[in-house]
Parts: sequence; C-alpha cells; structure tokens
Amino acid sequence: MIRTLRAARFEVWIVSASPEPVVEAWTGAVGLPDSRTVGIRSLARHGKLTPRLRACGSVRREAYGP
Repeated sequence: MIRTLRAARFEVWIVSASPEPVVEAWTGAVGLPDSRTVGIRSLARHGKLTPRLRACGSVRREAYGP
C-alpha cells in the first residue's frame, strides 16, 4: 500500500498508537524516514520510560496517564 501511495505522489506517514520508538524501529523497513513517524511519546524518569504519556494536541496538561 505504501508503494502504491508513493507512486501516486502521496506524502505517506505512519501514525500509530504504539510507542514512537517501537514504530521508528520498523519504519525504515518500509522505506520511510523516522521524521514521518508519529506515535505515542512516553515520559522518562531517571533515564527509563514510564507509563505516563506526553500530552499533545489540545491537551493542556504536561502529562497524563497513571
């Protein structure tokens, strides 16, 4: 599908509800750069990812989640 869309001159992006680093791990395999990847962004604490998410869009709080 990506190949067909690109041939038709669409700008293809990967948008996923998976964590962004996980999505970026396979976007290269389908021929897309990381810059065209959007996934959820976890907050880090003491160098480790947490279950808290970085807010986006119209969400005003810095983070949401457990």
